[in-house]
Amino acid sequence: MAGVKYYLRQANAFLSHAQSITDPQLKARYRMMAQQYSDMASESAGEPEEVASETDDRQGPPRNLH
Repeated sequence: MAGVKYYLRQANAFLSHAQSITDPQLKARYRMMAQQYSDMASESAGEPEEVASETDDRQGPPRNLH
């Protein structure tokens, strides 16, 4: 299971990319993805790792951003 640090790194990467993009729709999509990863980090922070790994059915980050 991915941990809080992973989710925060992903959120920061999406925010960084959003700052360099001029397309408003893509910029909004990247900001939305950053918020989702930030939310996942918050959720993961509240769960013990054993419980989180048993209840987490996500297989990783989404593959398609378009």
